[in-house]
Amino acid sequence: MDKRPAAVSIGVVDDEKGAARELLRMLTLVKRALFKWPLSLLLVVLGVAAAAGYSVLRKPTFTSETIVVYRQGVKMNTEAGSASLSLGVRLQEMLLARSRLEEVLDQLQIYQDEKKKRGVVEAVESFRSDINFKARSTDTFSISYKGRDPELVQKVTATLAQSLIDENQKLRVEQAKTQREFLEAQKTQAGAALKDKEIALARFLADHPEFALDANAQNTAGASIRSAAQAKTGLPKDKTLAALERQAERARVLLEGGVPAPAGPDPGDPALEAAVSQARQQLATAQGDLTAKKAKFGDNYPDVIAAQNRVNDAQSHLKDAEDAARDARSSNASSMPSIDPEANKDRLRSELQSLNAEIDKRKKQLDSSSKTPVDDKTGSEEADRVVGLETEWARLSRDVSEARDQMNELERNYFRAQIEASSSLGGYSDQVVVLDPAYLPTRPNPPGKQMLLLIGFGVSFAIAMVIALLRAVLDTRIYEESDLVRIAPILAVVPKSGGRRWFGRG
Repeated sequence: MDKRPAAVSIGVVDDEKGAARELLRMLTLVKRALFKWPLSLLLVVLGVAAAAGYSVLRKPTFTSETIVVYRQGVKMNTEAGSASLSLGVRLQEMLLARSRLEEVLDQLQIYQDEKKKRGVVEAVESFRSDINFKARSTDTFSISYKGRDPELVQKVTATLAQSLIDENQKLRVEQAKTQREFLEAQKTQAGAALKDKEIALARFLADHPEFALDANAQNTAGASIRSAAQAKTGLPKDKTLAALERQAERARVLLEGGVPAPAGPDPGDPALEAAVSQARQQLATAQGDLTAKKAKFGDNYPDVIAAQNRVNDAQSHLKDAEDAARDARSSNASSMPSIDPEANKDRLRSELQSLNAEIDKRKKQLDSSSKTPVDDKTGSEEADRVVGLETEWARLSRDVSEARDQMNELERNYFRAQIEASSSLGGYSDQVVVLDPAYLPTRPNPPGKQMLLLIGFGVSFAIAMVIALLRAVLDTRIYEESDLVRIAPILAVVPKSGGRRWFGRG
């Protein structure tokens, strides 16, 4: 059998290799898919109709936005402010707190149906999902809310911003109040401790007035006590002898009337003194508020009259506090130990004689044992007494100095806390203010009706084309010679006539 015609035909088909054959096959599939145009057109029409119906039945949503800024206020210290990230997180937590959102829900009567059906927690979560808090810069933030009613959306957005402002202000006031109360308690405690230490020091000076010379370092006699003792001995290593000569110098100066004993400390009540300080601060704050309102409104404005009344009340309160503190100081001063000058002079004369005798004895011991130093720890009863007095004097002085430093530091911190509390109440502290109020939305959120129609057309057209291509691939009917060659060899090809169009086949 002659198989050359079949071999020639197969060779012609096999020569179509590579990209040309694949392209031809793809074009064939697209051509066959287009033959299925009635079903594809029906799918496109159904998709567009569904998109049109959804765009008509869909309820539009609106979004309103407000811009708030975190403004730093009056600060009495140089502490660094919060980092921008922590500030944004803190404000977001304050805004989206469940308690705050629940108050807004009840105030505006929104999400009530969901609250009845699913509970308060689910209603708050739905409300929270419709709120968007975003940082625009380090201290500027936006608050937006989306909903169905434009006017309600604007109202909710404005309420959220005001809620954040109120919560921040409340937190600032509470922090300032807590800090002030803590410092006030610490100051009262430190004042009581200082009073006890000053009374102990005053009693010591009443019993040993010669040590009052050391209380003033700039006093000529007091400053020369240590240098005179060292100059007389010539042996600064003998501490016991130096202490004896310092004590003798104190007694001699007092007997000669060189320096009177200083007055005792002011034995006021720390609580009453703190009340006086607080009353003065309140008066200063009220006077500052009165001056500012007078400059802004005039003398007959109701706010100015109210500020004047607050100044009068602060003045009356300050007078009462000063009277109570003065009475306490007088009462405490009367209980202080009295000093008898003559008895002190007699005691000092006797003490000076004993000291001079002890100094002479000590010097003789030093002269007789020049090769072997005398132990500073060994001495008579008088020497031990003088060393003990100096040690006690140094301890009492150090305790009073440390207590005064602590009290001064607490006074400064308490003053700062009072200023910060006053600035928080007056609106001069760190606060959140509205930079751009919430607007009334006029257009619904995208996508609009036209966009929905385009999306519906695009999706339905893509689905129709995929289905048409699948039908073309799965179709087992024979249309062209490439379909036939898969079944049997081709012996000859009859050209198609040009009278029939491609879309009429199938």
